[in-house]
Parts: sequence; C-alpha cells; structure tokens
Amino acid sequence: MTITVLALLMIVFFVQSGYGVWWLIIFIIVNLIFYFIGGKIRNFYYLLLAFLVLEESVVGPLSLLIMAFTQPKQAGDASNLANMTVLPAFVWALLFFLFSLWCAKVALQLFWKKR
Repeated sequence: MTITVLALLMIVFFVQSGYGVWWLIIFIIVNLIFYFIGGKIRNFYYLLLAFLVLEESVVGPLSLLIMAFTQPKQAGDASNLANMTVLPAFVWALLFFLFSLWCAKVALQLFWKKR
C-alpha cells in the first residue's frame, strides 16, 4: 500500500505531464487491485516489482558505463565528475556500476536471508 501512496504523492507534487499522470493512475489502480486480491498473487506481484527495480538499478549504471566508454562527453554524471576531477568518465561510470552491483548483492542477500 505504501507504493500506492507514494505514486499518489508523485502525481500531486511532481508529475505534470499527461503521459506521466496517466501512467501513475494506471499503476495505482493495478496496485490497488493486487492489494485487494491478496495472498500469493499479491506477493508475486510485489516480488515482480522488486525484481524490476533491482534489475533497473544495475542496468542503468551499466548503460552509463557503455556510454562513458563510447561517448564520454555524453555520459551524464560521470562526464560532469570527469570535468571536475582528474578521473575520466569511464572510471566514474565503472565506480557507479560496481557500487550498483554491490547494492544488488546486499539486497539479494537480505532477501534470501529472511526466507
């Protein structure tokens, strides 16, 4: 239910585009449906959401790493940090990626530890 409340707060305070508002409204409706269905189906749905978030938390930095290798000037935060320090964008992106892998590892260890 917390994720539904957060999505509602995003609509109220942050999201202003039509597409974003509709996406969040549909997301809230789907969350509420699964919340009220309950049981194993709800647990599977929330596990799927957790997996998608965890997967994206690693794939995003991997994309940044590839971008920093192929087009360092277009590598977002890694490029900005490279401009402010002596380390190239690729090194910053590699650090981001390694940190995301470590976070994913810890998250999975905590998940499996409770089972």
